[in-house]
Amino acid sequence: MLTKKQEEMQRLVDQMNRCYLCPFAFHRVNVVPYSGTIDTSVALIGEGPGREEDESGEAFVGPAGRDMLPCMTAFGIQRDHIFIANILKCRPKKPFCPKDNADPTREQVGNCFPYLWGQLQIVRPKLVILVGGTAVKWVLDIKSFTMGEMINQKAKLTEFGPYEVTWDCDYTVMYHPAGALHNPKTKGNVVKNMRDTFHRAKRYLA
Repeated sequence: MLTKKQEEMQRLVDQMNRCYLCPFAFHRVNVVPYSGTIDTSVALIGEGPGREEDESGEAFVGPAGRDMLPCMTAFGIQRDHIFIANILKCRPKKPFCPKDNADPTREQVGNCFPYLWGQLQIVRPKLVILVGGTAVKWVLDIKSFTMGEMINQKAKLTEFGPYEVTWDCDYTVMYHPAGALHNPKTKGNVVKNMRDTFHRAKRYLA
């Protein structure tokens, strides 16, 4: 028998599966609602699904997710200990964007963001980990910044995009694991940042 939270999340996932607000929906293999658990105090928010996520319907199961996993497990955190989701719920791919996995536009984010906000209201995490510049831009509504300025920043999350956060919640910013994959010169800094982030997250899960 489903709990009330599970029922609420399932209704939201059903809405996502019926959503055809943008062209990505017509060419998806699967909607990618989330992975992990909704019964947690830590949420991790990334950008959007890649090929493997589109095929599986699970968030952060591709190369970036696998690159992140050792930094999580080093602190005893498994994927099923946290809530993992993305700004976009369908994979952005050509010909409806300049390249596969392109940065989302305001319109594309606007289509998906209410679903993500609905999920956060169900989970009500105590810590939100913003992974990469896209999550920072849209969740914190910041137009101009560098990741160097934002990394390891920790503060109260009072607004989630256009929505008011009505429960006690912090946020922190983490490099996207793909940064280490695309630029080996930055791998040391990216890995250190990921380890610092999950060390902090562990305290919220205790």
